[in-house]
Amino acid sequence: MNIVKAGNHRFASLDAMRAIAALLVVWQHFAETLIKIPGVSSHGVFLVDFAQSVDFGRIGVIIFFLVSGYIIPSSLNNSSNNPIKLFAIKRFFRLYPAYWASIVLAIIIGNIFLDHSYSLQQILANATMLQTFFGEEHIQGLYWTLQIELIFYTLCCVLHYLGVLRNTRFIFLTCFLLLVVFAALQTSAKHHLVDIPKELIYAPFLISIMFFGSIYRTYHDALAKGSTTKAHLYILLLTAIMCFSVPVINIAAYALQGTRLSENPLRFGLSHLIGLFIFSVGMIALRTPPRILAWIGVVSYSVYLLHPLVMYTVKHMVEANSFLLANPTHVSVYMLASLLICLGISSLMYKFIESPAINIGHKFTRSPGHIAASSANLAPVGRGVDGASSREAKSSDTN
Repeated sequence: MNIVKAGNHRFASLDAMRAIAALLVVWQHFAETLIKIPGVSSHGVFLVDFAQSVDFGRIGVIIFFLVSGYIIPSSLNNSSNNPIKLFAIKRFFRLYPAYWASIVLAIIIGNIFLDHSYSLQQILANATMLQTFFGEEHIQGLYWTLQIELIFYTLCCVLHYLGVLRNTRFIFLTCFLLLVVFAALQTSAKHHLVDIPKELIYAPFLISIMFFGSIYRTYHDALAKGSTTKAHLYILLLTAIMCFSVPVINIAAYALQGTRLSENPLRFGLSHLIGLFIFSVGMIALRTPPRILAWIGVVSYSVYLLHPLVMYTVKHMVEANSFLLANPTHVSVYMLASLLICLGISSLMYKFIESPAINIGHKFTRSPGHIAASSANLAPVGRGVDGASSREAKSSDTN
């Protein structure tokens, strides 16, 4: 298994956070879909209701975004002549090969099991990972989150170019401006002044949460070095209060006045707050996570991309089998079987697509001097979350 050694606590914690996030998303999607198999709901719907009550899927997405915020800005460093170019190359090989593979599989499974057809224009737009900007639908609904990631990467590059990416006061101001934009878009959409997809209206708020993750990282780094100041703590707390005031206001407005600022204020508010809580506690409590959790974290990107395809395939196969259809069981059985299949396929995706692509990205961005220095180091090194060694991860922090 390619997992981070226990000694590298921070990155082991990040893998654990990715695993928890992926499992929460998978739980919600599996439960909501597999419960629709005829006869399954008669055996109990607790797992579905529990996941839906606080929106496990959204909690998982918030944790994923906090992890990205923690890692991505720090991976843009000044140790090379062209850090933005190197960052873009690494991100391309980290995201796109596995993403393209999932598109191919989604088209095949969509045609066979879901009777879906996709135009060439839609496929090409989805291949860019920016399909919404081309007016095309996502081939898989979850692709919207990857667009948010790309917007965040672009903003990080711009801020790095301007020399302010590591200025916590400027990042605090950026979070504030993003929330202002979010409020303006929400208000304009509510009064039908703009016609913008919901995911793009939601984007400024989510990106502010990601930048909070970067401020959280700055505080953690200062804490590790013993150089924390009151300013570090104040900015961290103020950013947390500012960003997560949105879900708190949603809950308060509904509880006190019955005003719905979102479709389901309680569910919306709690999911964001729970996501923040799990991330904050997990980064401390899971410094040496169970090996299985660390491993799931390593393959979590493939799990995220592939789990809907496994889910629909399992559902179709059960419904197409007269014996299985005549003898339905509890939804947990289908969920567990689907999860095991998904983990198996995801491990293959990681081994044959993700990991080789990541290594290619590193070869393109590693200087000859760095390669020689790495070769001279004879000590065994564990592999990091992106295929880099744990020592490399400490300096590059690539997600």
